[in-house]
Amino acid sequence: FTQNQQLLIYDWLDALRPLEEVSPMRVYELPTLPRFNWLFRRQLDFWMSRGIADPKARDTTITLYTDMDAMLGSLNFTDTSTIRLLLIDRDGNVYWEDIGAFSEGKLQGLEAVLATL
Repeated sequence: FTQNQQLLIYDWLDALRPLEEVSPMRVYELPTLPRFNWLFRRQLDFWMSRGIADPKARDTTITLYTDMDAMLGSLNFTDTSTIRLLLIDRDGNVYWEDIGAFSEGKLQGLEAVLATL
């Protein structure tokens, strides 16, 4: 939700990328921002893409410009003070969810869910 959360994302990506090699899971980073005018969106997209050096990360980063209140409400998110992680299928079914900084315990919870799918 905010640039200062990127370090949390990097920690998670380091742990999640290896899981892509051994499971059907795919990791996407979804920076989620309010609807801005088209010119500001184009500028922001340009600067964000320039700031992502890793080609795989760039290919799997999809910026969402959306009605933040509607999105947060539909997902039952109460705030944007930290990152959120979701394991979902193509139909939008949520199998695992967590928030905030990486921990081994959180990763083990995700791995346990993946083992059942």
